[in-house]
Amino acid sequence: MSKVWVQAVTIYHLHEQGKLTTKHPGDWFELGKHDARNAQATGDIIIHNPVYRNSLVPPESGVVLLRDYQFSYDNLPIEVGERSVPYNCTMIWNPDFKLDVGLIPVGLSLLDKWEIACPVSDYNLLAKDIGTEAERKKTKAILHDLRVPVYDTRLIFARKCQAIERLFEMWDNEEGDERLSFLRCLYEVKPYVLALPSVWLRK
Repeated sequence: MSKVWVQAVTIYHLHEQGKLTTKHPGDWFELGKHDARNAQATGDIIIHNPVYRNSLVPPESGVVLLRDYQFSYDNLPIEVGERSVPYNCTMIWNPDFKLDVGLIPVGLSLLDKWEIACPVSDYNLLAKDIGTEAERKKTKAILHDLRVPVYDTRLIFARKCQAIERLFEMWDNEEGDERLSFLRCLYEVKPYVLALPSVWLRK
């Protein structure tokens, strides 16, 4: 299995030659491509090889910026506009979300399996803590329990498919706190959704 050189960001445990070893932040080591992609998605490592990083990007991928921002990324087409999924695999990004741009290929590659991926906003922030009383009541009627984390909708990776088209159409007709309305639409449409860890937001 082909491997790639990575650098640990956090304490990382792996098996090498049948033994469990521990890598510390700053350590360099090799990982298989599948493990490297998963570890970078969780923020445990950084892949410094741009050739490998870019090979993760699915064909016909692109970026939608929700506000004008001087940004380019290799060969990815970029447009500024409203929330939409114009590409087979689209990253929808409000640049107020401080993203490590090296994670862009990882996020897009996750759409090989998932229909939509979005970071959890904060594990201590629950749906019961945001929005108006009327919005929470409306959301509870669908979720039945507001003691759930909310997503940071400033960064979304979405695949062009029937479920996502329906979700976005429904979401566009919602009002109020977009984190609560996004939750409602997720529970109604039920796409294959991946909750990305909050480490995707660069502190």
